[in-house]
Amino acid sequence: MSIFQRIADGAARATGMMERLGLDPDEVLGENPIQAANQLRTRALACTFCKGNSECAHLLANNDSLTEAPDYCPNKLELDALAKA
Repeated sequence: MSIFQRIADGAARATGMMERLGLDPDEVLGENPIQAANQLRTRALACTFCKGNSECAHLLANNDSLTEAPDYCPNKLELDALAKA
């Protein structure tokens, strides 16, 4: 798999996790396109190189909603804080 496909998959997992936590990715990432791109890139790269990729893909595929991000999620602290805000 190419690095570009891995990053695209990471972005899909990042936005999928936001959605499962009840967050709107557009609101989380913001309206400024440069800031949104930077935020998505940071979260997508964390997901791209996460050791829990297959567990995460399975979790997202089998759950419409989550109360918190899984412990292995590299974006857990930020996403859980946003979900509770």
